[in-house]
Amino acid sequence: MTLISFVLAQMVMFHTARWSPEGDRLLITRTLDQHQVQAYIFDLQRERLSAITAAALERTEREWQPQPRMPEAIEQSTGTGQAVALRTAAREVYRVLSEEPWAEQPGLSPDGQWIVYEARASPHDILASWIMVVDTSGSNRRRLHEGTDPSWSPDGRSILFKTPIAGELHVATIPATGGTVAVLASGVHPVWSPDGRYIAYMADSGTRADIWIMNVDGTAKRCITCSVQAAPQEPAP
Repeated sequence: MTLISFVLAQMVMFHTARWSPEGDRLLITRTLDQHQVQAYIFDLQRERLSAITAAALERTEREWQPQPRMPEAIEQSTGTGQAVALRTAAREVYRVLSEEPWAEQPGLSPDGQWIVYEARASPHDILASWIMVVDTSGSNRRRLHEGTDPSWSPDGRSILFKTPIAGELHVATIPATGGTVAVLASGVHPVWSPDGRYIAYMADSGTRADIWIMNVDGTAKRCITCSVQAAPQEPAP
């Protein structure tokens, strides 16, 4: 075991959680070393976290793969930067929507009428990113707030994102039309549950990184991986 692998094995490092299509389970992966991960399923009804095998992880990722929507919001290289564009069912890019030198993380609204994305002047200056919303014709552009990793609420009324505050990243929401930002928690990688009732996110304490769940208003926060120790768990059969 290399020194880096040994250090990773002594840490607990969970990553982005992924919701099941029904919203009743979360798929979570944990880094064990440079080449190996361990996967877990969290059952919301039973409040139970269970380790699963590599085969079960592969099967779950395949079964939970979201169906592509058309038109599709994509990232496209411009030669001098990166743009956000729409692509048709024929897989052809037909409209560039962003105007900034660098744009990424696009998402199509549930009603298919709007695109949210993050934009900045330099690809490397991530903390200078802004959350942008534009309609699919390229009109009605709105600059909502500083932040990254935007995503639509299932009802299309709010944008979930992370934003820097006093040198620390926080999970927040803002109305899709603009307005007051609701700062919910210190953390990153926020994801909506399919029914819009919960938000899962990752919080790093400095010694470990865990997955948390909270209500969409930031209440009832609970850590769902904090019981996992540094030593790998045995996957369920």
